Amino acid sequence: MSVDENQVEGRLSLLYAISLFGQSAAISRLKHLFQTGLDFDDSKWQTMLDDIVDSDLVKRLNDELILSDNGMVVLSFFQDRIDPETISKLDSITAQNDVLTNYEWQSWYDARHHMLQIMQLKDHQRILGIQLYLSPEEYPDFDELSFSNNEDFIDALKTLIQTQKET
Repeated sequence: MSVDENQVEGRLSLLYAISLFGQSAAISRLKHLFQTGLDFDDSKWQTMLDDIVDSDLVKRLNDELILSDNGMVVLSFFQDRIDPETISKLDSITAQNDVLTNYEWQSWYDARHHMLQIMQLKDHQRILGIQLYLSPEEYPDFDELSFSNNEDFIDALKTLIQTQKET
């Protein structure tokens, strides 16, 4: 596939992904969708995002992409040019995300205060916040935690806290 064909399919795939959420979607959700489902790295994602934002197919409002009238027309006429496997992956991951009611985890370490911040968001609203005081030496153990949208993360966090407590 040539570069231009990849670019066209990328644009169409992104338009299709936005349409799965209605007429607009949060950029963070779209990024997650493409990185998780289609194995896009940050560079490939950013290139595609910049490309489509520069077109007249979407409008960017803060952290959302909104399908323009031109984008809806292009998608309706050319959706068949998207690889069926891509459509299947996007549909599947979107359905899984809907089942999980759009939960996501965020974490960061403040080395100055020796504090790990962990937040769980539901539909981009904070529903859980955890602050752990960790020395810079203890932090790498916590940095390796895998954030998942099920009980596995909580169990792993409990185990890690218990292990830290015993040492």
